[in-house]
Amino acid sequence: WNRNLEWNRTRSCTNPAPSCHGRDCEGDLIDHGTCDDLCCQTMNGGWTDWEYWSTCVCDHSTGTGTWNRTRSCTNPAPSCFGMDCEGNLLDNGRCDDQCCLTVDGGLTDWSDWNSCECDHSTGTGTWN
Repeated sequence: WNRNLEWNRTRSCTNPAPSCHGRDCEGDLIDHGTCDDLCCQTMNGGWTDWEYWSTCVCDHSTGTGTWNRTRSCTNPAPSCFGMDCEGNLLDNGRCDDQCCLTVDGGLTDWSDWNSCECDHSTGTGTWN
């Protein structure tokens, strides 16, 4: 894509026109000038570095986790008909090593009684 970077303007020797042995006008009838101030330089977008990973979100019922990180198309930002960055703004990842599987504690079955200790003066006993 290209734009014309030069403008032309004209004038004539008619304000008033020379007459009755009058001299012709002095100076150019065509003026050339640039219009760079009306144009821009095409700049394609570029990615920033990836940001830090977010906090790991754990699913304790499965012991798995996910996190994400972002980047932006501002290094540089696309301008003047430049192309946007190609690719994803968001990167998802796994962080299973930072998660644990929730395991609730559970009691085992009772073991057998060891022995009965008797108090013969009262006639009572206690299992150990």
